[in-house]
Amino acid sequence: MAAGKGERLHPLTQDIPKALIYVAGRTLLQWSVKRLSDAGCTEIFIGIGWKGELVKKALKDHSEGISTDTITVPDYEKGPLQTFCDTSTRVHGSPIILFPVDLIISLQDVKSIIDVHPRHEANAVTLAVDYSLDTGSNVVIINDSHIVGINKEIPPIEYRKPNLEYRNAKSAMLLTFSAGFKNHCKHYLRRGESKISNVLNDMVMDVLMANGSYPIHAYPVKGEWFDLDTISDIIKANRFLLENLTSENPRGIYIPPNDTMEFGDGINLESNISIGPGVELKGPCLIQDNSRIEANCIIGPHVSIDENSHVGANTSLQDAVVFGSSSVPEDLRLSSVVIFQSNIIQEDK
Repeated sequence: MAAGKGERLHPLTQDIPKALIYVAGRTLLQWSVKRLSDAGCTEIFIGIGWKGELVKKALKDHSEGISTDTITVPDYEKGPLQTFCDTSTRVHGSPIILFPVDLIISLQDVKSIIDVHPRHEANAVTLAVDYSLDTGSNVVIINDSHIVGINKEIPPIEYRKPNLEYRNAKSAMLLTFSAGFKNHCKHYLRRGESKISNVLNDMVMDVLMANGSYPIHAYPVKGEWFDLDTISDIIKANRFLLENLTSENPRGIYIPPNDTMEFGDGINLESNISIGPGVELKGPCLIQDNSRIEANCIIGPHVSIDENSHVGANTSLQDAVVFGSSSVPEDLRLSSVVIFQSNIIQEDK
């Protein structure tokens, strides 16, 4: 799901789609494809809309070694249900995973939600939920297993069914579904619905009345996850990803957590990374190809610098994401920022 404009991330998304937001060495699109590929998915279909041609080009330039295809959604502004229905027409088999491109979540949780999905239920949906959060879309769960409401609250005692334990959780955005769910979505789209959450709510009532069963299962996430809607979200996700990079790191210089690299003299690397004298790199941090760090800079912890970037002398960066081809002025002390097209964007409070 990569069709929306991501308007809450302006100015980042004025010129590029949300899928091409950079964080910790990869775009959100690349992180999504990698997570799904590592989880065992064999085909990935990407619904695109806003600036969709840029997404197509990015897929050609940076293949993750898995079959990917794009589906252009002309009416993507009608809402996520439109994007889902247009994209899912190309998807067959079961289970199928719906993965928002702005979701950063652990590989283990992606694998687990696929594994626990009840393949024998033709209309089943499994939604990832988080019991630890206080904000987000509320989900009502009975007996820690089935979802009976989304964006709703636990009903008053007199309306609850006996012998059932009701709990609140928050949606973690990720879901798997069986093939029959697509038909429910198409039906509600024809009725003018635009939100997948409303389809799920109506589906609960329809299936419950038809055969007395609950079609939506709850999967409690085990690790951290991030829905990237703000500058703060990008900085938090960057911190999480840098701390958990594996041997398949993006290209460049990667300093692991709690490590420090100090440069007495300047150095030029084969990847065309230039590090000036007196520079200190504090992990975790990542500096990618064709970048230049001038003398006496302190980079890190929790800093990622994309390709073709430049950091001026005597500048300190911490908790920062530097997009490609950006230039950071000298003699600055910056923390909790995103630098995009050389513009410094402070973390939203």
